Amino acid sequence: MLRILFICAIYLMEVYLGGFNNLRIGFYAPLKSPYHGVASGDRQVARNFLLAFEGAGFSTLVVSDLRVYLGDEGDVCLVELERLADLEFERIRCEWESDISLIPDLLFCYHVYYKSPDLLLSRLSRYFSLPYVIAEASYSGKRFGGVYARGHFLSSEAIIGSDLLLQLNAGDGAGLRDLFAYYGREVDIISMSVFGDFSGWQGGVEDDLLPRRFDRVRDIMLGLGWDVVGKKVGGKKVGFGSDYCGDCIFIVSAMMRAGDKFRSYEILSESLLVLIDFFGWRLVIIGDGVMGAEVRALFSKFGDRVHFTGFLESDDLFCWLSFGDIYVWPAVGEAFGVSILEAVVLGLGCLVGDRLGVRGLVDGKGGILCLEGDVVEFSAGLLSFYNDYCCGGALLEGMKDYNLAKGASMHGLDGAIAILEREFSRLVRGSACH
Repeated sequence: MLRILFICAIYLMEVYLGGFNNLRIGFYAPLKSPYHGVASGDRQVARNFLLAFEGAGFSTLVVSDLRVYLGDEGDVCLVELERLADLEFERIRCEWESDISLIPDLLFCYHVYYKSPDLLLSRLSRYFSLPYVIAEASYSGKRFGGVYARGHFLSSEAIIGSDLLLQLNAGDGAGLRDLFAYYGREVDIISMSVFGDFSGWQGGVEDDLLPRRFDRVRDIMLGLGWDVVGKKVGGKKVGFGSDYCGDCIFIVSAMMRAGDKFRSYEILSESLLVLIDFFGWRLVIIGDGVMGAEVRALFSKFGDRVHFTGFLESDDLFCWLSFGDIYVWPAVGEAFGVSILEAVVLGLGCLVGDRLGVRGLVDGKGGILCLEGDVVEFSAGLLSFYNDYCCGGALLEGMKDYNLAKGASMHGLDGAIAILEREFSRLVRGSACH
């Protein structure tokens, strides 16, 4: 008890002397650390939160890189993972108690669900009496039994113990409210738009940031025999002509792995058959993964109309997306999709599967939403966009203007920083007063 009172006294003194602009955040992402070696949307969102914390003037400590993911084996994996989490907890506890300056003002966990429960921060928050925030938590009662029963229980326990939830996916709201109602707890659930740092992207070619990379992408396309002369890319034309001349370029960026991602590639491949007898269209596929060979096989029937770039870093990704006209992704099982956000920010018209989280990025003004998993609807969407492109791109032009404005106003860092500053300051102030 004396130990806890001493820690709380130091904490209160530091809060009131230091104010709320230099909060210290203890960060943890159990599904994938921001420093994980394999790229993914989860890793990118984790990194985006670190950027937002920096922009808000917070200092951040990544508490642990322990990965907690229950694959097809389910709860069997938890025996070893809980053992490792116990060791991590003891390591962190000893470090913080031996040097109380290491104790953060607030603990922040990104992405908690039944396959990736938080085994660390929820325990640390209870032990050190620290405010605990989760971004992108999800709960579904149907996971109560089965091979993920304990993962479901542990993730629910962490969510129930949180002091604030930041909701990036609108599809998560109902389940979370049901969970808190069942336990008779009231916790603020704050909606946030998916965000990123696109300041460099929005400058584009007009700021002469990436001319060599653009030239390299153009040369690759010309080498493939694609007609990109006349295309308007990043505000500048590759040659002469209207904005919608040359080949219509469909584009997608997604990891190649089993499950929902592979099913999305299957739907895209099947849907493209509607255009197989038409000329003047191409597809660029950005990404790689363990199912890379299988994904390439799906599109082999289209020959050199389809080009695979492999995995791309941010600057090269920007250049390739900028040459695209329509972003296409069936989005099976997608929470929201960082790659969809990137397409919206660049003003691409989007053809995507209709899911609640995706709907937060793409609506009827910025794209076409198709029934999730429906090949017929997706085929019709491809044909509709292709016809619009061939007829001058009136629909695409309207979507471009809308998405560019939406990306700038709703999905940049500034809006996220404002929410984090407001909510974290309120939370820490309230914690200091209790």
